[in-house]
Amino acid sequence: MDGTGGLDSGPSPQPSPQRGEGVEPGGEEVEVEGEAVLRALGLTVEDTLHLAAGDRTRLLNYLLRWEHFAVLHQCLDVLIPRHRSLVSLLDLRAKALLGEGRVDEALAVAQRRAGRKESLPA
Repeated sequence: MDGTGGLDSGPSPQPSPQRGEGVEPGGEEVEVEGEAVLRALGLTVEDTLHLAAGDRTRLLNYLLRWEHFAVLHQCLDVLIPRHRSLVSLLDLRAKALLGEGRVDEALAVAQRRAGRKESLPA
């Protein structure tokens, strides 16, 4: 919990080493796996802020289900600070980290989520 009364999602997890992301050693940008999914839907990561709750949930669950972890983390990086009371976003972060085999990080996120006692969903 941060000092503002909301959830502090902590630093953004680093991309999974098995997923291509960012810049290749030669300085050439590569597409984050999963961005093609967003582009096919006519969306950007920032557009997730403006989706209806049900649509946002379906999109994020789709990214998780099909293991588009890098773009899912990017979406969560944008959403969590704006929707601090939605513990479901932390649940998705923890599930993505588990899917990537990053158990210690997933546990830390789950513990932060469990510490959120001010809401019924928590």
